[in-house]
Amino acid sequence: MIGDLRSKLSTAEAQIDQLHEEKREAIEQMKDMQEEFEELQDSFREEQAEEFTSLKRELDDASKNCRLLQFKLRKTEKRSEQLEAEKKELEMRLENSETMMKLAKLEDELAKAKLENDKLLKEGKKLKTGTAADKGRLSPNTLSVKKKSPVLTKAPSGEVSFDYSKSFLACILKLVEEIFHF
Repeated sequence: MIGDLRSKLSTAEAQIDQLHEEKREAIEQMKDMQEEFEELQDSFREEQAEEFTSLKRELDDASKNCRLLQFKLRKTEKRSEQLEAEKKELEMRLENSETMMKLAKLEDELAKAKLENDKLLKEGKKLKTGTAADKGRLSPNTLSVKKKSPVLTKAPSGEVSFDYSKSFLACILKLVEEIFHF
């Protein structure tokens, strides 16, 4: 029995040694796995840190571009407002220039009409004082031309025009008809 017990003891000790050895191997494997896990965690953290850094750089670049575009937009809006103001000013100048040109043209027409009126009055006076033959060609109504010059007026709408009296126009028409035998 003691031999049996000793053999059982030695078997039990061998099993214990084997279990201790398996335990040590398991602990070694666990340490290796833990180291691998930590390495994986470290590489994952590094990848995350690199990705985070890259994303942060991209965000910073996008932020800078956004600020730059906002600045350019404000500058462009300001320039657009300036150009709009200049456009309105130039349109007003053009309108005033056109009005002044129309006024000058109308003043020229008035001066020409006055000259023509004076010329016709002189011719009428010549004809009044002229020969009987000349008097016979003209009607008595033509000889009674009175000097009524055209008048430059400005309408409420801003239009500038000449107002000719009806009698003035009628007299000029009659003179022209009789002189040129229309």
